[in-house]
Amino acid sequence: MIPALFYAILSFMGLLLTMGQHQRKLINKKFSTAQNYSLQFGAIALLVVSSWPLTSQYGTSIGLIMWVMLLTPTAFAVMMLLSFSGAKKFLYTLGFFCFFSLGALIVQLIL
Repeated sequence: MIPALFYAILSFMGLLLTMGQHQRKLINKKFSTAQNYSLQFGAIALLVVSSWPLTSQYGTSIGLIMWVMLLTPTAFAVMMLLSFSGAKKFLYTLGFFCFFSLGALIVQLIL
C-alpha cells in the first residue's frame, strides 16, 4: 500500500504542476508546452505504475478496486495541502511525506 501511495502522490504532484497557476505559485515560472506535455505523460505513466503494487499483492480485481479507493483521498489531500498552505510549506510537507514514504518502501523491500 505504501509504494502505491508514494507513486500516486508523486503523479498527482506532477499533474498539478502542469497547470499554469500552480507553476507560478510553486516555482515562479511557467513551463513551455513541450515541457507540460512531457510532465503530463510522465505523471500519467507513474499513475498507471502506482496500480502495480496493489494488483501484484491482491490480484487484479481487488487490487484495482483498492487502487481507485487510494486515488481519491490522495488527490484530495494533495489538493487541500496546496490550497490551504503557502507554496513553500506545501513543498516542505510534500517532501517530508515523500521521504517518509520512501523510507517505508525501503523497509518493506528489506523485510
